[in-house]
Amino acid sequence: FIPVWRDGKFDHMAYTFLGYGYDPDDWLLTPFHSKFNGKRYFGYEDPEFDRILDAESSEVNPEKRVKLAQEAAKHLACQAYAIAAPARLYFLGMNPRLKNYVYHDSFDNGHPLMMAWIEE
Repeated sequence: FIPVWRDGKFDHMAYTFLGYGYDPDDWLLTPFHSKFNGKRYFGYEDPEFDRILDAESSEVNPEKRVKLAQEAAKHLACQAYAIAAPARLYFLGMNPRLKNYVYHDSFDNGHPLMMAWIEE
């Protein structure tokens, strides 16, 4: 993990903690624009993608901005440069009928759910 970020060297893709907020720029512009981290971390420099990111980040119309963010996300997913994982921003809502469940802050909540039940 550290050499990938430090040296920008990876074989096919990197699993990274890039996204950290609610704004599309947190997930798209900052990590992947070639003037920011894209070139440094991934060796990625795509003028078309930069154009989409620039348009998205400067758009003031919310509907147009959503469409541009979707276009950027689709471009990124088609290229599969990285899989961005959320970085510790969690909301947990639990039905009071769910019994014997303890949330575990990890990628596997299967075991705790096996021990839980719904009380009628």
